Amino acid sequence: LVAAPFPSVVPGAYLYPPTLALMLVPLQALTFDMAAVLWGGLQMAFLVAAVILAARAGGCQQLRPAESAVLVALPLLLWPLLWLIRDGNVGGLLALLAALTLRKDRAAGIALATAIAIKVVAVTAVPAAILAGRRMAIGLVAGLLAWAVLNLLLAPGDSLDFPPVLVNLASGDVDKPYNLALNQTLAVYWGTTGASVGRAISVFILVALMAASVHAARRSRHRTAMSAAILATLFLPATLWVHYLVIILVPVATAWPSSPTGVRLVSTLALVSLMAVPLLSPGLEHLLVTVVLAWLVPSTLWAVWRSEAVGRSPAQGDLLSRRTPVP
Repeated sequence: LVAAPFPSVVPGAYLYPPTLALMLVPLQALTFDMAAVLWGGLQMAFLVAAVILAARAGGCQQLRPAESAVLVALPLLLWPLLWLIRDGNVGGLLALLAALTLRKDRAAGIALATAIAIKVVAVTAVPAAILAGRRMAIGLVAGLLAWAVLNLLLAPGDSLDFPPVLVNLASGDVDKPYNLALNQTLAVYWGTTGASVGRAISVFILVALMAASVHAARRSRHRTAMSAAILATLFLPATLWVHYLVIILVPVATAWPSSPTGVRLVSTLALVSLMAVPLLSPGLEHLLVTVVLAWLVPSTLWAVWRSEAVGRSPAQGDLLSRRTPVP
């Protein structure tokens, strides 16, 4: 892994920074089956908590039972969550950390630093965090330094090995039938040319989302800035495994309170349609994910930007209707 580029999938290989391994050390006290069940349960809890926090940040201060049921049911009905639990991935924790970055305090900066220490793609949110103000920037820098020192003290070899491993991973082969990134989607239909065009389009979308994030941050629209940065994480790598898609629930939940009813309905159907991914052939599952992202990315950013443009505060509105409660 250190010596040369390698494929995007290496059975049995650990490709994360050491931070995640250090977090999982306490699970060694349990049997493998018990640890797997506990970790899967935590991932579900993290994702539900992330959706609730994001919805509250977007305008839901108090949730009624029916509204809470919608929030809990939506992430639990997603095939990406089931895939995440099956493989023991970390998407639920990353979603929770992403939801915490919707604030503008030191805790939000520390949450972002932790997300970066677990998975480097979270760096897309760094510009927005710096522009959010001094408190979040201080939390970010302090968190990054703390994790760097902790990793070097407890796992010095792994910490020093990770940079070349990351470079070799980024340079390796991504041609896998279950890679749902746009480069692989177009490769299914048009081969190598399609892969090149798809990667170019992904890079363009990444740059556009980063530019939108910075623009929103400069105009003090923090939720829009962070939502764009979170969505950008899906286009930074040349791989898009299905469990990566759980992160999209954070910006979707942020946008939900201010979205028109029709937009909510289509967004819900788009998310639920992901349950069909394992039932489709490679070409169709790639097409489905592309269509879902083509709807959710712009509609979500539009709704969040719209809510901040009219000055909607987290104390206004509820989840299932667009009315503003009378004090």
